[in-house]
Amino acid sequence: MSNLRPFEELKRLYRKSFLIGCASVGTVPLLSVAALWLHKAYCAEPAGGAFTGAARVVLMIFSLGELIAVPMIQRMFLKPAQIKGAVYHHDHLWPGYNRSLFRTSILTYAICEMPVVFGLFLYLLTRQLGDYFLFASIAVVAYTLYFPRYEQWEYELRKMN
Repeated sequence: MSNLRPFEELKRLYRKSFLIGCASVGTVPLLSVAALWLHKAYCAEPAGGAFTGAARVVLMIFSLGELIAVPMIQRMFLKPAQIKGAVYHHDHLWPGYNRSLFRTSILTYAICEMPVVFGLFLYLLTRQLGDYFLFASIAVVAYTLYFPRYEQWEYELRKMN
């Protein structure tokens, strides 16, 4: 068996993941344009009260908590296998591990997208653009920190010794 085959498959899965990630990142500016358009076209009275304040706090806790949760989730899904030798030397192990890297990256994109959705929800409640852009900036930071890179994937595959 060639040792290149696992890495070729890894590149193929990474390309798929990268396209999905770019589409996910692309929703941030699209939702920003939507929020600006809604603000300009339908600037209605904001819903006030204790609910919006509580919703803001809860959603902020969830959004900031994701910055801590992503590395823990990645570690949980990418646990080292208890095998002798490198994982890419075992034909029955590396395909599953490559798929785990792919699934973990998709889950990471979804978690990074959550603050944007929270911000849009909060904007629809309060009609304050600052709420939306605060949450969108948290999402941009999360994407910047956790957007999967091929070098990381290759390192993870090689690390499985």
